[in-house]
Amino acid sequence: MARSSKARRLLAVPLLIVLTACTANQAEPVERNNPAATSTTVTETANLGTEPPTQHDEDNASNLEFDRQLQPFLQAVRAQDGKKLTDILVDMNPDYYRDYLKIDSTFMNQFLKMLSAEIDPGAIQAELHEPGERQATYRITGTKNGGDPVEIEDRLYVSLSQGAEQPSLDWSYIRYLPYAEDLATEYIRLIQAGNADQLARFSVVDDIALTTANAKKLISIYAIYFDNLKQAELIYMGGFQFEVRDGSDNRHTFRIVYGDGLMGIEDSFAPAMTTL
Repeated sequence: MARSSKARRLLAVPLLIVLTACTANQAEPVERNNPAATSTTVTETANLGTEPPTQHDEDNASNLEFDRQLQPFLQAVRAQDGKKLTDILVDMNPDYYRDYLKIDSTFMNQFLKMLSAEIDPGAIQAELHEPGERQATYRITGTKNGGDPVEIEDRLYVSLSQGAEQPSLDWSYIRYLPYAEDLATEYIRLIQAGNADQLARFSVVDDIALTTANAKKLISIYAIYFDNLKQAELIYMGGFQFEVRDGSDNRHTFRIVYGDGLMGIEDSFAPAMTTL
């Protein structure tokens, strides 16, 4: 049976644990030197046979420090050591990782489990993408299944806040990925159970919701599409995408979306949301 292509709509689903967006502090503006003073400094320095430091030199020094701070994190990912990852992140930023997100070994082991579905942890690399004095952006690359090259779409940030003694690390994969499996599993469980009322309540974020009537339509679409919906399995495909697959090899993909501390589900089968 041919599957029709439907417009993708956003089905927003609340997190049981609400997170808050982490914003990097902006660097203080760099004060320009007086031209006369600069000229004198250059002359005196030139007499010593050295060049004055430039913004490029300062950025390089910052990026070298960012690289140094990032290495223990990468080593712990390669070793798949959830406890070590917890210790590293809490040491970097205890206010955020320990007191706010309350990460622990269980949380980080779930992160490693989900990450390994799209990249070989033992081969993970971080390549400098956008350098900077106060913040640097890294591309996360590696291999999958021992050979195929992989690049994760979401960038990793290392930044130094004003007054901080060392850089901190921020990556949406750490912040959101450990919750993704539970969110997707509950979504499919409610659809398989045919529970439109709970599915509608599950979908409420602020004043946007999936009505009970539309939840029934969504359940019906899944029931028609799959030969045996209740026996269908849920598979994480990487990149916050999940695939539902039944014994007849019927497949459907939906995606976890996230931002500003909220997570939701983007599903092309979902009818339009309604403002309450």
